[in-house]
Amino acid sequence: GYQSFLKIHSKSHAMWRRIAFESLCGSPGNVLTALRTLGSDPNIGMISPQGFLVQRSLSTVILAKVSCKNYKILLDNLFNVNLENMQLLYREMFGKELDSKSDFTFSAGTMFWCRYEDFHVDDWVKIMPWLSDRWSSKIEHDGQIEHAIERLFGIILFLNNVTIVEIGVPVKPIGIFHQQYLLP
Repeated sequence: GYQSFLKIHSKSHAMWRRIAFESLCGSPGNVLTALRTLGSDPNIGMISPQGFLVQRSLSTVILAKVSCKNYKILLDNLFNVNLENMQLLYREMFGKELDSKSDFTFSAGTMFWCRYEDFHVDDWVKIMPWLSDRWSSKIEHDGQIEHAIERLFGIILFLNNVTIVEIGVPVKPIGIFHQQYLLP
């Protein structure tokens, strides 16, 4: 079976998409680092693009801080608006209540590497018929089921004592020409 997987999707904002994609798989080194980390450290279950990791206990967060633009997002919009749907999803998946006061982390943008066993794939497959009736026809604002799913990915890891870490955009080498180094 699979040990790890890469979850990606198109983002409407080109800069977020580029930074997330480059962080996660922009070089062979980043891909190998992600796979080795997930394969060797059982305490790490997810790898998020740098700048996209959001923790609930913070009052505000800078999203995509590696970019030239900073996006300030209030946590009320990230968690509280989605809490009802997060609780519905959690109850449907696990048959118990989600502690709404838990401090947890998630990867904003829903692009990440994850260890397969930590993702609870069978539980996600089990609720797909339930979810299919709740998809939004157009994702225009926070608070829809799709945003609750994004946050629940991290909650499941948090509640299983598994950590989410970040990986940065790979360094792009440049060439510098010095005439004095030319051979005759």
